[in-house]
Amino acid sequence: MHAGQVVDELCAREHALRSLPLPYSLALRLRDAGVALEMVAEYLGVEDVALEGIFRIAEAKLLAAQQRVRDESEESADGGPMVASGALVAEREGPA
Repeated sequence: MHAGQVVDELCAREHALRSLPLPYSLALRLRDAGVALEMVAEYLGVEDVALEGIFRIAEAKLLAAQQRVRDESEESADGGPMVASGALVAEREGPA
């Protein structure tokens, strides 16, 4: 994997994380940052025993969001609508 691919993957992951509902995004970000599980549970307002399920759901949602980001990226490369900050932008059409 080249440096450009690593950056693209990180950007795609960040874009996907931003599209998740806040509790799932926060759970993954805190876990990735190494925050203690007890603190993650406290931030999310859930019991410690609920974290495993939350992480599992968050990871599934993240995978789906990353696939959408990849699909949108491929679509924009094919001349379809561009996606910027979650909004469709008809970049090739010019002024209305």
